[in-house]
Amino acid sequence: MRVDGGTYLPLGEGRIGLGIVSGPGWRRYLIDYRYQVDERDVPGEYGAVLEYTVTTP
Repeated sequence: MRVDGGTYLPLGEGRIGLGIVSGPGWRRYLIDYRYQVDERDVPGEYGAVLEYTVTTP
């Protein structure tokens, strides 16, 4: 996964912080995912569940 064209980070279970917005307003994050095929992969369909949470101070 990478955010706003940055470096790809490994996906795993757990939280990844995207950023902080100070004060009223909005922020858009562009998120990319990349999967590298491995010859030992099991054939089939793969999927991911993404959960986004917005918090306030």
